[in-house]
Amino acid sequence: MNKDEAPLAQHIFDRYLALDSVKKLMHELERDGKTSPARVSQRGYQKGDAKYSRGALYAILKNPIYIGKIRHKDKIYDGQHEALICTDIWNRVQAVLDKPVGAKTGQEKARHKNLLQGLLFDRNGTLYSPVYTKKTDGKNYRYYVSQNLLQCRDHPEGAAARLPAHEIEQAVITTINKHLSTPALLAKLLHLDEIEDHSILQHMTQIAIDLESLIHHCLMNVVIEPDKITIVGKLSALREYLDTSLGLTIPARSDAATFTLSTGFSTQRSHKGAIILKADTAKQSLYDLPAVELRNLVRGVIWRDRHFAGESIRNIARQEGFSEAGVRKIIMGSFHTLMAFSPDH
Repeated sequence: MNKDEAPLAQHIFDRYLALDSVKKLMHELERDGKTSPARVSQRGYQKGDAKYSRGALYAILKNPIYIGKIRHKDKIYDGQHEALICTDIWNRVQAVLDKPVGAKTGQEKARHKNLLQGLLFDRNGTLYSPVYTKKTDGKNYRYYVSQNLLQCRDHPEGAAARLPAHEIEQAVITTINKHLSTPALLAKLLHLDEIEDHSILQHMTQIAIDLESLIHHCLMNVVIEPDKITIVGKLSALREYLDTSLGLTIPARSDAATFTLSTGFSTQRSHKGAIILKADTAKQSLYDLPAVELRNLVRGVIWRDRHFAGESIRNIARQEGFSEAGVRKIIMGSFHTLMAFSPDH
């Protein structure tokens, strides 16, 4: 952490306690012209010096790096850097952020319960809205129901009219978490270089991220199609959220405005008649790959091991008769291929 950033960090924590609202804090910082610290990456990329979003502020207020600690998975450890915020202020801020759901406003409750409210659509752009039903067992069940059904219009084309809320939310969370916890997939998501950014990627995949907060502040829509779920978000918002949450400067190597993730699924009915989502887990064998892809997979693994052992990409390219870009592409391709066939994905 940069000691020069201490006054700004202390101001953010103090003003949050005074305002008791991240939204009000965001507007106050914008009004006062306070922006995120400007940084320059090792490769010369300019970062920061931007208005604070609500997602970025939530990430700052929840990040233990400001009290001299680091979060790894679901645990917090002492770091090797000095604290910028005193522990008392930190604890008071966490108590406000972790205010029980019953103490929150009705709008905050709904947003907390219905993670995909306002985000879930069918492929024709029709919104799914959260509804509650009470079954004979006395329990309340949550669903996302197509506006076509709610407004007595035609059944949505190629999609279920009613989706179980917990299952569809977990499918989205699982898909995002898979891409954030796997270096090869994270590199593709953020347009990073798996070789040059290897240490950054490894670090990012080992840190716990508040996925619900990320969804609220980064996603644009989630589209239900006949056999898959497509997730679309703002790439700049994702970078900003991860930058702030992890205390890193993530290189911006693409001008892309959005990112897209997808996962296969199917619907079926349980023995009680309830609609459930079933992940599509069918996998192809590595040996079914075309000969060229299989050959490049073997090359990529061998070249990757040589490079991680200390040999330069330039030397590998010269010995193998490839361009440096070609070697990098084949190595990166081997990462993606192996992840696609991993038993955990």
